[in-house]
Amino acid sequence: MPKAALVALYLCFSLIEQGCSIHHPHAATDPRSAGDPIERPLTEVRDILRTAEGNQTARIPRGRYVGDFGVKVSDRHGLTIECEPGVEILVRDTESYVLLIEHCEKVTVSGGLWRHVVPQRGYTCHGPVVAIEDSQDIRIEDAVLDGCGAIGVSAAKSSDIAVERCLVTHNTFTAFYLESCDGFEIFDSIIRDNGGFLSAYRTSALEMSGNVIGDNGGHFRTPGVPGPGTDFAP
Repeated sequence: MPKAALVALYLCFSLIEQGCSIHHPHAATDPRSAGDPIERPLTEVRDILRTAEGNQTARIPRGRYVGDFGVKVSDRHGLTIECEPGVEILVRDTESYVLLIEHCEKVTVSGGLWRHVVPQRGYTCHGPVVAIEDSQDIRIEDAVLDGCGAIGVSAAKSSDIAVERCLVTHNTFTAFYLESCDGFEIFDSIIRDNGGFLSAYRTSALEMSGNVIGDNGGHFRTPGVPGPGTDFAP
């Protein structure tokens, strides 16, 4: 075997031995790998969203936006929130959502890392990363929803929601919590290292395809032991 091939083979096995993970080719990656962005107040994001009208794109410049409470998007139609590479949205209050979308239609959130500043290690708070309430046609794409102590995406009384090419991880209760929803899609995403994968109640038309799902333990059950209820934790 040629020397170059032997070197390549050695490097390959070395990476495997070091525990390097295999990533989904389409899912979002952690923007922190691009270097530390400049810290900014979260009020700047609220101001950008406030000035963007319906059917417009609100572009969030690269930065680490930190605030006490989350970002709320209410009564909007046709809005796109586009985060540049390196955007982090961080909230201090673990009882608060990071992003709330309520009474909206046709809203897209593209990119960004969304989480709490210091996520809880256990299920001791109730603030989801993304909360969707009474809304239709909502899309979360190319985003990192990284740990809040509770839930990655919580949706209630909503329809036609899509999560695509996202990384949903380190949520100690469950990655997704759905109640009274009609139409929820999860495509080409990585859902790993969460307390559970999915809790759904009075929800119809759930569709999944092309995802990498693993190490979601199930908060109310012993790993590897089936339990009652509708929770699903592969």
